Amino acid sequence: MHRPMYPWFVVAVLLLTSMLSFLDRQILSLLVAPIRAEFHIGDAQMGLLLGGVFALAYSAAGLPLGYIADRGHRRNLIVAGLAFWSLATAATAAARGFEELLLARIALGIGEAALAPAAYSLIAAYFPPQQAARATSVYGLGVYLGVGVAVLAGGVLLKLAEGGAQWSLPVLGTIKPWQMVLLVLGAVGPVLALLLFAIREPPRGMPVAGVGVAEWGLLKGCWRAILLLAAGFALMGLSGYASSAWLPSYFVRTHGWAVSTFGMVYGGIVMVFGCAGVLFGGWLTDRWAAAGHRDAVLRVGLLSSVGSTLFGLWFLLPVDSRVAALLIAPAVFLIAMSGGIWAAGLRLIVPPSMLGRTAALCLMLMTLSGLGLGPTLVGWLSHALSGGTGTLALPLLIVCGGAQLLGGLALWMARRPYLKAARLHRLESADGARKFMETTKA
Repeated sequence: MHRPMYPWFVVAVLLLTSMLSFLDRQILSLLVAPIRAEFHIGDAQMGLLLGGVFALAYSAAGLPLGYIADRGHRRNLIVAGLAFWSLATAATAAARGFEELLLARIALGIGEAALAPAAYSLIAAYFPPQQAARATSVYGLGVYLGVGVAVLAGGVLLKLAEGGAQWSLPVLGTIKPWQMVLLVLGAVGPVLALLLFAIREPPRGMPVAGVGVAEWGLLKGCWRAILLLAAGFALMGLSGYASSAWLPSYFVRTHGWAVSTFGMVYGGIVMVFGCAGVLFGGWLTDRWAAAGHRDAVLRVGLLSSVGSTLFGLWFLLPVDSRVAALLIAPAVFLIAMSGGIWAAGLRLIVPPSMLGRTAALCLMLMTLSGLGLGPTLVGWLSHALSGGTGTLALPLLIVCGGAQLLGGLALWMARRPYLKAARLHRLESADGARKFMETTKA
């Protein structure tokens, strides 16, 4: 028997691990200027480091590591992933060329891919069905809370390192401030691993039954709804990833802010308004669903798309820098509304025995398009339009605004096939329950 609060301790430790993963992933956006100067690379190459190669490695490793999480020791898988990505973070500081930076980001993506499947499996094992949604929602807050803490803590660390001092280490030699930030973050992983070892591996439940021909037919009947739903939310994620990766550089180039100062301001905004947006989006989805709107997920996603297009890009206007910083708040809130609800939409149209694999494939699409294409497209456009010396306003406007509009269009197009698939799924579920009851009585 577990103590009543022990499962929540597990969620808290997993949330801290998720926050560290976003910190190690996101910190590079605050180090664009010193890394460009150190390695003499442009915005296009920086975009690959921020998004492209990481997303490819993360997506490629996700399915096999998810398979291991379904059958192996989940806590140990997370510990191994944490150790691997912490070494990759430290290796980024030790890189001596662009190729070594690429390899370090690939290793970071592989290590971090171990966390999500094992964490969700642990939470499902520790919580009964009536509490599972609340537990996964708390863990899901790590996306925006983690990014906020990542940028805020990164800004603080960078500020402390900007005193002009340099350090000399035995193997690495003279260490510059941006390298010291990465080395400090790499050292946090082993400390957090001590907390992870306090998590006990829970017993496995009954094995999942095989997928029948009828379920494959049902999944085939809703493929269009799944594709459009995934595309819509992936495009919204693309806008969020693109802006978060390049906003520090935008404020440095356009408004003359220090990276550390912007990191602390932006981190606070993301923590408050990002988490508020996630919670509001979930609340509104539940409210509309309770009112009888079976496409509530799509409605909230569409509201997020329209709102972020109309009111979420004003920070790119040529206004005072403090006003521009304040205008980031509605952008973060409106994008975050759609950040945590897509998986709830899948549950209404996908057979339960295929939900995990379908969600994994959708997450792969979202990671590749959002994290992979978002930062990379902004960097490529900046290089094409201004040689990597412009303010980044136009590339951000094109990529973020275009993604938000296209995302809304995909979600609008998804409504009819989604409602059709939801009706079919409801009928099939009711028929399956009836047959089960008849078999039980017999």
